[in-house]
Amino acid sequence: MDPRSESIMIVDDVQQNLRLLCEILSDHDYQLRPFSQPINALKSAFDLPPDLILLDVNMPEIDGFEFCKRIKANESTSRIPVIFISAQKDNAGILEGFRHGAVDYITKPFQAGEVISRIQTHLKLQRYQKELSDKNSNLERAMAELKSTQAQLVHAEKMASLGVLTAGIAHEINNPIAFIQANANVMAKRLEQMSQGSRSFGPKEQIDWKHLSEGFLDGSKRIADIVKSLQTYARVDEVGLKEYDPSLNITATLKLFSHRTKRGMNLSSNIQKPEKKLCANPGKINQVFTNLLSNAIAVLEGMETSQEKIIKIDARTIREEDQDWYMIRVEDNGPGLKEGQEERIFDPFYTTKEPGKGLGLGLSIASKLMEEHKGKLRVFRASPGCVFDILIPH
Repeated sequence: MDPRSESIMIVDDVQQNLRLLCEILSDHDYQLRPFSQPINALKSAFDLPPDLILLDVNMPEIDGFEFCKRIKANESTSRIPVIFISAQKDNAGILEGFRHGAVDYITKPFQAGEVISRIQTHLKLQRYQKELSDKNSNLERAMAELKSTQAQLVHAEKMASLGVLTAGIAHEINNPIAFIQANANVMAKRLEQMSQGSRSFGPKEQIDWKHLSEGFLDGSKRIADIVKSLQTYARVDEVGLKEYDPSLNITATLKLFSHRTKRGMNLSSNIQKPEKKLCANPGKINQVFTNLLSNAIAVLEGMETSQEKIIKIDARTIREEDQDWYMIRVEDNGPGLKEGQEERIFDPFYTTKEPGKGLGLGLSIASKLMEEHKGKLRVFRASPGCVFDILIPH
């Protein structure tokens, strides 16, 4: 900031002091605003805050301490540096000024060099503080924008997962519904025949009735299981941290993905309850698991091989580095990672997929979500395949 744009308010009820201070400062191109009436000075300061105030202590109507107190109590003027000027040299008066918010003290008679030096020092400090405040504000805005962008990416990633789930859920529900509908049609015909008394029912028909009723029960149970899994999956969207058992969410998610793992894959799971409930955001943790599971399935779906396609899910409490963790491991026997890829796999926009098959943000987002929980997301190269671990502090 150019000194010529900086204004200095001088408040002293003695005209001679005002003239002397104005003379001392006149060669330094400051905008000088002298006042002999503290009431008028206060109003002017509130209307147009100066960059610095030179303030006499002993004045009628309002003394310097009260003036400073009012300046510091007003939000628009509270950060203005105030330098007291007084003939007093007693320590009590100086301490009183500092208690009311003064940054410095100049005693009469004035020494021009001292006055200039103190003013320049505090104006420079004021400029630095303003620059720091502006940078902090810019940083806060940037952080807010970054969080907003991250939230949008998290939401987009989740919507992509839900899109895959929706197709599978529709398929899973349609099968038992079709079975129930077919059995219902058979039952409707038999009931119509019964009501018309057109025929009697022998042992074969009795067996059919049992088969039909078992079909209804089996189909309705399959639908009920899917709905229960959906309810569990939906509940993890609750906002904020809470105590919960992640094993229930893992089981529900596996059921919702079962339509994909049925197609030539061997999925095994060993899911243990944590020794105590975890304090975390269930939705975010489950989103990380969903991402890893979906990636593992996609990798195996893209493999053209006669070998068995295997996914292993392991969830249990472990102890590492003198810390208890709840570990959720997703392991597959796919092609795995090339040497060095594990060091970059969580970088934004880094992807091992073919061009056009993904932006490379899923694992980066998952890693950030785990950082929010003071947890870890790590990867190991296996032979064959790949291992991802979610570690949640216990």
